Amino acid sequence: MTDQVLLMPGQWSAEQAAEWVRESYEKTVEQVIETGRRLIEAKQSLPHGQWLPMVELLPFSEQTARKFMQIADHDAISNRAHGRDLPASWRTLAVLAQLPPAEVEERIRAGQITPDTTRRQAEEWALIHQAAKDERHSVYNEIVTGLKQALSASQTFDTFPDDLPASRTQPAELLAWARKLTGVLEGMA
Repeated sequence: MTDQVLLMPGQWSAEQAAEWVRESYEKTVEQVIETGRRLIEAKQSLPHGQWLPMVELLPFSEQTARKFMQIADHDAISNRAHGRDLPASWRTLAVLAQLPPAEVEERIRAGQITPDTTRRQAEEWALIHQAAKDERHSVYNEIVTGLKQALSASQTFDTFPDDLPASRTQPAELLAWARKLTGVLEGMA
């Protein structure tokens, strides 16, 4: 099937697409990425409802197919310049694909990601990344909750108390914080 001209979207059969994907399955980093690219293209090219029948013809599950696609869609991992620096295991690459591209590139530059990188190492990095992400989400939610409470309280009272002890945050300082927060949020939007 290698010499066959690729069919236009909607003209593939599940069997043709499965054979085309199998040709590149799990040999080198480049072929792992190519397998993912072929899966992406096959999914886009197959008629509606033919994706799962095609995957059933492959030597791996739909979940594994999605991991190959995630690998191929990851900007740093799919960058050909990094091929020689990456482990050839699709399982390890799938875990690395959970990291942001900038982090993968930094770990390659630092010599932490090499062809010898194990899945266990990648899982540790992914856990650290996920924990940091969860913490950021938690802090963000706390900020939102606090701002909603502050807005609600400020609408209940017309003015700030004029007898705040010096140990309390004064309105001018609160306003300065609100301006800083506004700047941060505008930079994120």
